Amino acid sequence: MYRRIFFLLTIAMLTLLIALTVAQAQAGPPAPPRPPQLPPDAEQGPQPPRPWPEEGGRDRLPPPPPDRRTTRPVKIEPLATSGVVRYVSTTGTDSGGCTSSSNPCRTVQYAVDVSGDGDEIRVAEGTYTDIHSRLGITQTVYLSRSLILRGGYKADFSEWDPAQYTTTLDAGGQGRVLYISGAINPTVEGLHFAHGDADGLGGSSRGYDAGGGVYIITATAALSGCRIYSSTARYGGGLYLSRSPATLTGNTVSGNSAGWGGGGLYLYDSPATLTGNTVNGNSVNRDGGGLSLYASDAMLTGNTVNGNSAYRGGGLYLSWSDATLTGNTVSDNSANYYSLAPMLRVGARDTTPYGERSE
Repeated sequence: MYRRIFFLLTIAMLTLLIALTVAQAQAGPPAPPRPPQLPPDAEQGPQPPRPWPEEGGRDRLPPPPPDRRTTRPVKIEPLATSGVVRYVSTTGTDSGGCTSSSNPCRTVQYAVDVSGDGDEIRVAEGTYTDIHSRLGITQTVYLSRSLILRGGYKADFSEWDPAQYTTTLDAGGQGRVLYISGAINPTVEGLHFAHGDADGLGGSSRGYDAGGGVYIITATAALSGCRIYSSTARYGGGLYLSRSPATLTGNTVSGNSAGWGGGGLYLYDSPATLTGNTVNGNSVNRDGGGLSLYASDAMLTGNTVNGNSAYRGGGLYLSWSDATLTGNTVSDNSANYYSLAPMLRVGARDTTPYGERSE
């Protein structure tokens, strides 16, 4: 009896072993172990740089990512004068192509709209007060083409002398004066920009009103021999640059005001070049009466910054900016909290500050 039981158990074990062997052969080799799972909010590898906020209520902000230079727009080569010449005069009419000096257009915006890249627009002396809306933005001129815009011509266009033949674009407090946008490289020369107001127009990285007189975003614009005055915004009362490698040469920025940053100019993430400009008589309720730079590795050479006022940094206010300052004259600015010197510790070289006062 025991032999029979042992025989039956042996047969059962052999049958089970054969069944397991057949099943394993049909299933194939064992699967490799699964890698450990990351939690849903984790990211593998280095995270991309995130945009940093503007100064908006905190005295100390985290520094921008060290590799933020890689996110800067590529600088475009200077524009060659090879297109059509168009004419604008206060006595003109907005019709046709503006290509005859004896039959000019009436508004700069019309001339811009009919122009193409490489064209040149010559604007005769006088004051232009028209206001236009583009993409829900209000200004005297909206520029999104790589062209030359030049003021300072005699009424009959026979002579160019911006000092004698003053050409003024005046927004009358109804919007900005000049708005430049896009991957373009326009040249703007010999124009006056007056009475711009960015109220309700936004434009800063956090949506605050920016650039009362001139607003430039991402464009490689060149402004020279211009005057920007009597304009207002929360950031950059006279001029605001956003991610723009612009070149500003021989301009005068005066009598502008801002609520928070940059009474005269505000640079945000803009590797701009400023040479031989005069920034005077501007004011701001908080930072940078003349200029305020945030995350902007700009180059400032031979500029004059005087007679500006602010709560902090009467002449210049630099925040997270490795700016290079060479041979500038900064004088007679006033600040209620910080004078100029503490604001120029990062990247400031060969700059002549004198006559600063803190009251």
